[in-house]
Amino acid sequence: MKYLIWLLLVCPLFAQRPVPPSHIKIGMFHYTLKMVKGDFSCGAVKKAIGCEDSETLEITIKKDMALEAEQEVVWHEVKHAVDKTFILTGEGEEFSDENWVEHSSPGELEVMRENPELVAYLVATENQQPNFGIFNLNVAVPNIFCTNLDCKQEN
Repeated sequence: MKYLIWLLLVCPLFAQRPVPPSHIKIGMFHYTLKMVKGDFSCGAVKKAIGCEDSETLEITIKKDMALEAEQEVVWHEVKHAVDKTFILTGEGEEFSDENWVEHSSPGELEVMRENPELVAYLVATENQQPNFGIFNLNVAVPNIFCTNLDCKQEN
């Protein structure tokens, strides 16, 4: 019990920068997200900062980027996985802007619904502390899981 109290009260004071989840569900597939130090190649790109591999179900991201850059690269690679998982384009096929948005949005929404920890990581900031709900040690994030139509924002 003492450990739990320490964990809930003291650990937030030593919070580190947000980290992405190690697993992301995209459609029926479970991707592993790996953070690697140093340069790596992805297809024809010799010094990639992100890579999505639909054969091994891996997303690889270069470590040590600024948080905002890292978040963008993670989402970029997730979108590649959405494209391949939901077969949005064929070889040499192109969509207009409106068609692309229309076809990609359902898959992206499904990824966000299936991966709340991914969403929390993507919207986190460098100084954000974890929120322990009932202990209300920090500023609460908006309730993105509210399913009741008459749900109200808590102040």
